[in-house]
Amino acid sequence: MIWVVDKRVVTHLVESCNRLFELPVRVEFEYQCDNGRYVEGTLKTNTLFNEAHVLKTCPDITREELNDSVADSVRRDILEYIKKK
Repeated sequence: MIWVVDKRVVTHLVESCNRLFELPVRVEFEYQCDNGRYVEGTLKTNTLFNEAHVLKTCPDITREELNDSVADSVRRDILEYIKKK
């Protein structure tokens, strides 16, 4: 078994204030591989995005809602990326 560490930029769509905009999220992630296959439950992510600007621009979004939706988008995108490899 080996651990794979990778970086990727994920685009998260934010809908707020009657607008839809793309939020780039830098992600560093690691996961375990066994015989070249992803081991379920081993994905760990570290995200970086301009949270303060989004919260200031869109006051109807709470910090928790934003972080939860970004985490969901990142997890979906990364898992899809891993399975394509």
